[in-house]
Amino acid sequence: MAHDVFISYAPQDKLTADAACAVLEAEGIRCWIAPRDVTPGSGWSESIIDAIAEVRAFVLVFSGHANESGQIRREVERAVHHGIPIIPLRIEDIAPAKSLEYFISTPHWLDAFSPPLQQHLTHLAQVLRTVLAGETGAPIPRPAPLSPSAPPPPASPLAAIHPLWLTAGVAAVLIVGAILLRGPKPAPTNAIAAPAANAAPAGYVPPPPPASTAGMSPEWAACVTSPVDQTRIQACTGIIEAGHDSRQNLAVAYFNRGAAFDHEGEHQLAVDDDSVVLRVSPNDQETLTNRGFAYLQMGDYPQALADLNKAIQLLPDNPIAINNRGRIYMEEGRYDLAIADFNQAIHFDQTMVNAFTNRCEARARQNQQLSQALADCNLALSHMPNDADGLDARGLTYLRLNQPDQAGADFEAALKLDPKRAFSLYGRAVAMKARTGQTDSADISAAQAIDPGVAAKFASFGMSA
Repeated sequence: MAHDVFISYAPQDKLTADAACAVLEAEGIRCWIAPRDVTPGSGWSESIIDAIAEVRAFVLVFSGHANESGQIRREVERAVHHGIPIIPLRIEDIAPAKSLEYFISTPHWLDAFSPPLQQHLTHLAQVLRTVLAGETGAPIPRPAPLSPSAPPPPASPLAAIHPLWLTAGVAAVLIVGAILLRGPKPAPTNAIAAPAANAAPAGYVPPPPPASTAGMSPEWAACVTSPVDQTRIQACTGIIEAGHDSRQNLAVAYFNRGAAFDHEGEHQLAVDDDSVVLRVSPNDQETLTNRGFAYLQMGDYPQALADLNKAIQLLPDNPIAINNRGRIYMEEGRYDLAIADFNQAIHFDQTMVNAFTNRCEARARQNQQLSQALADCNLALSHMPNDADGLDARGLTYLRLNQPDQAGADFEAALKLDPKRAFSLYGRAVAMKARTGQTDSADISAAQAIDPGVAAKFASFGMSA
């Protein structure tokens, strides 16, 4: 695939480079960035030289580290050699070294060392669209959002086995995204796999059940279609323990049982089942997405990121994996990266309500773009009024907006849905203190008994009860 832009960066600036790549690609500007796009089997230098020769613009993430990098200097020199426009994105307030100054004395300098980064990356996309349009004589068309009904393309042999995309599930699943299900590969003679079936999130009308499970054994039909997690676990376990099916179909049973375990909150068991599937098909992006979700729920962010990054590399327009990765970035306090991922997830699937909730929460945590945050939460809650996560996110936004009455009402509504939400309990105490100056020790104690780290989390937002 031809690329529009080469992104050059020092290894220490990888997070910024990744965020720039996410924003630009969400705008339809195709980026080449290492190591993601290094051709398998080719040398690193060879891939870089070939990439620079094919692109139409060059973005340099400029910092002190880039200033001292011989590799950066060589990449810039190759861009100049090919007559490629160079746009330095300066993320530190420093002057270029003499070895770079001649090459990057350009009218396209962009200073991006004052927060928020997202605003500068959006401007970078606008500048690049102008530069690229000037080169070709025609503007780059903005990408059209995918049709909500269009299924993702299969990315592996397992992905081609009639995938069943489950767009959401129980409340725990709605925190970060969807769990995927699939049906067994049909036998040559008598088995007919069930068509796709989606389980809708709370507040939506579920689609009709599968039109047919003709040719399936009762056990396979339950493993694939049962809406009851324990029934699906029992049926898939029977298939696995019997061991009569092909290796590929047994992997399908492990896949569906892993999804059921995730719904039940048994995330380690889900990881174990997903790992079996990945031994059969290491590049199955759906299983990588699901295992990444399970690791995320367990708080194992490095493992979750490894799986989700690989899933996204295999299928770059995978909104579920992108949304889940954004959630990890948000929990790690890397809000610019999180918001870039939520923007991209929404771009690929504008029906993903959870991504709007996540973007609202990230903006509220960062204390930036609060009017947009409130708009995101209001939109999400208009579709899912009984989503406790959405109510918590909007409650946090109202706290940022110094509207403690509205914040307290949202936290109260979340607690009516689930009385054991530590975030809601502590948030309600913060709202009461802001409103009355009084400390609600009962809410604080209850919240800390459920989650000992909840006070530290709010302290990271600059709030306390």
